[in-house]
Amino acid sequence: MVDMPSPDAMQVGAPPPPSEVKIRTMKSDLAGLAASGGGMPKFESVKVTGLSIEKGVDTPEAVHRSNAVTIVIVTIVAAVILGILGYVAYRIATTGKI
Repeated sequence: MVDMPSPDAMQVGAPPPPSEVKIRTMKSDLAGLAASGGGMPKFESVKVTGLSIEKGVDTPEAVHRSNAVTIVIVTIVAAVILGILGYVAYRIATTGKI
């Protein structure tokens, strides 16, 4: 006869979480940096010269308009193809010829 393990021994799953959980926050990160010898971050504004918007870059409005035109054209082409297929199917069903 084979001994079956008790139901408690058959539990499957992850072990329980540790009793202490550390949560990282911006405040704790800064305190950790300061404690380890790192300095506090210093924020400064930087001006970059020589950058400009290129004329070839599309604006979001232009991209949206282009996408809308593409969708309309694809819809019209699909409707025409479905119409032709429907006509051919109708002709074959009624006369047996195309």
